Amino acid sequence: MKFINYILKYAGVAAIPVYIIFTYASHIHNRKINPLEFWLSEYGNPIFNPSGAVIYNTGCVLTAILLAIFYIGMYRWYRRGRTARRFNIAYMAAQASGLIGSVFVILTTIYTLGTDNQMHSIFSTANMIAMDFFLSFTATGFLMNPKIHKSVGIFGFFASAFNVVTMNAFSDFYISEWIFFLLFMIYMILVAVQYEKLAVQKTDVS
Repeated sequence: MKFINYILKYAGVAAIPVYIIFTYASHIHNRKINPLEFWLSEYGNPIFNPSGAVIYNTGCVLTAILLAIFYIGMYRWYRRGRTARRFNIAYMAAQASGLIGSVFVILTTIYTLGTDNQMHSIFSTANMIAMDFFLSFTATGFLMNPKIHKSVGIFGFFASAFNVVTMNAFSDFYISEWIFFLLFMIYMILVAVQYEKLAVQKTDVS
């Protein structure tokens, strides 16, 4: 049981090096891709990056699976007692958003840039929205939780707000996607650090 809990706790953090390693391996095949001129999805474009697309898309699928495992493990955050409802609603909404987002990530690897731009754009945007919901709902739960440092929740709201603003206020602001993914990675590390305070123990009844 401890091993399973360990996997549930660190799966989200493990997704970070997996994504970075596969992205870098894909980058080697097309060094023209950069944060100022291209979306990250260009790494998975089989036309623009024929040798590296499979590598990047494989990394995205593995990342989505690891994140899904982490999201499933969020059931350990559910609380019991009279004050539990406000926490559980926030965490359940975040959990659902994260799992849906993982599905969208996998769909972006099926409908890639270069082969089906329209469907890729739909699923990519849907994933970004799902990530925003995950950030916002977990941040809400953290701010209500006296055990969690308020800065974690504030950072979650900042990352979400950054993505919302840059997605809607700017067109082809490529670097914003790269920055948002970096912020999301940092947030997942912060959550892992706080995880034991989030995981409800048998003695927690409020």
